[in-house]
Amino acid sequence: MLPMPTTTMTQDPVWPSNSLLGRLRENTRQELLNIGTVVRYTADREVIEQDAKDTHVLLLLDGVVKVQTTDETGDTALLAIRVAGDLVGEMAALDQKPRSATVVT
Repeated sequence: MLPMPTTTMTQDPVWPSNSLLGRLRENTRQELLNIGTVVRYTADREVIEQDAKDTHVLLLLDGVVKVQTTDETGDTALLAIRVAGDLVGEMAALDQKPRSATVVT
């Protein structure tokens, strides 16, 4: 997922320094941004589903997502909040195992 801001940007975004995009050199960041496909999602939408066997990753360009997991009893726990510049879903892409969490916009 490469959700772009819904407003027109007049300058390059400043990525949080602790995010993936914030840590990359400019030319590396541009190369990464150029190979993705931009997808926009509405609020409160599951963009990765726990236990799914897909392997795509999402690079957040704008907005915030929550990473959560649901146990066998149906209880849900918030694992993380991710913001623009962060990558989510990389573990399933690397280890080829089912998704360990759900990601919601």
